[in-house]
Amino acid sequence: MARTFDHPLYGRTVSPAAELVVGWLRRAGFAAAVSEPGQLGETEQSRWLGVAYIDPRLGPVGLAVTASAGAPEWQRAARAALVAWQRTLGTRRVLLPDLPCANVPGQRGASDAAPDPAVAAQRYLDEGDSVLVLGEPTAALRGLHPAAHQRVVYAGRQCTFAESVLHEVNGDRLSFVMSPDVVAEDASVLLHAARRRFPHLRGQHPDHWPYRSSDRFQALRLAVDGADEVWVLTSPGPRHPLLDAALSHSPVTCREFGDPTDIEEHWLTPRLRSLALVTSSLSDPEDGRRREVLRLLSGTGPIGVVTRDVSTRIATEAHLPVLN
Repeated sequence: MARTFDHPLYGRTVSPAAELVVGWLRRAGFAAAVSEPGQLGETEQSRWLGVAYIDPRLGPVGLAVTASAGAPEWQRAARAALVAWQRTLGTRRVLLPDLPCANVPGQRGASDAAPDPAVAAQRYLDEGDSVLVLGEPTAALRGLHPAAHQRVVYAGRQCTFAESVLHEVNGDRLSFVMSPDVVAEDASVLLHAARRRFPHLRGQHPDHWPYRSSDRFQALRLAVDGADEVWVLTSPGPRHPLLDAALSHSPVTCREFGDPTDIEEHWLTPRLRSLALVTSSLSDPEDGRRREVLRLLSGTGPIGVVTRDVSTRIATEAHLPVLN
């Protein structure tokens, strides 16, 4: 399989999808490999060429497979691989959610910073309150030291709490803080329920809620809802809960794979017009595997890459009516 080759009509032709064809042949039991750039079609070999399309940036894009002229089985496999991958030709969009960094409290202005929730929690404790922590607590939140008559209740990432634990707190002296990882909209549902039970519940000002996680979730939702399929590049460990939550809202097919060359030709059907591409951990938006997937897909037809982002900003005094 050639990465580049000289086509008799189109001249120098590139083959971004060469590794995908090699993977197909290897799964079929053949020791295929990608050749170095150069001329194909020596006299002792047979070759098959297929041009997919003319890319305005890359020029001619196609496939070139060679097999020994004295190996009929290999020749049949080479032809079958070429036919299989030429059927994937199509125009597609790839949706990339643009995810802001995690664990940063609030999407703020350039010079403004949201207070650390651990600082707010300790202030409530110092004032004699028990504290309800919404979301997965940071190390600082886990390091709080309440007095004997106080409690720190951790609701966890799913924003749930044990009724038996809340029975032990003084509802007249209960405050809440939000961990940076929690989705503010989810936490607000729990707060609504908690306030029905504890009408004196107090806590962080809404300007100090962690909108970064909300932005991450909404960006994921935009990408997932706009896609025919979601492709998840897996990493060690479980999927990020925000990804699970976004997928639970949509019935689209989800394909999980770790190596970009694991992409199979039957995934690229005519009905696949757009796909969302994410990593399972949501940890590194510049994951090199995403770029590799885009490179490989560019060999199966023209692709448009679209980023989807959501940015919540706290309104400044300039946006608010003057209060007299």
